Amino acid sequence: MVAVAEVIKVGVLGGRGRVGSEVCRAVEAADDTELVAVVDVDDELDALVTSGAEVVVDFTHPDAVMDNLEFCIDHGIHAVVGTTGFDDDRLATVRGWLEARRRLAC
Repeated sequence: MVAVAEVIKVGVLGGRGRVGSEVCRAVEAADDTELVAVVDVDDELDALVTSGAEVVVDFTHPDAVMDNLEFCIDHGIHAVVGTTGFDDDRLATVRGWLEARRRLAC
């Protein structure tokens, strides 16, 4: 019996930018991922939820990434961040959001 790999539903934030569009192509080319949402400036983040995205790759702008991460955490969507500008304060903020979410889940 051959195991069937689960397909991971992926959304890309900043998907119309130079790097984001390459991320979209890579997701589409992979056998175990499905591109379900491409979100960019002026698009609604809710598209990630309605599309069933399980994972988001964020290649946006340092001014946008924190709001994007808070949205993903609030909606239980895993995130991979390629956006620059992370420092210890930002990491501490994200850790706080994750801890608060974990406490709510208990």
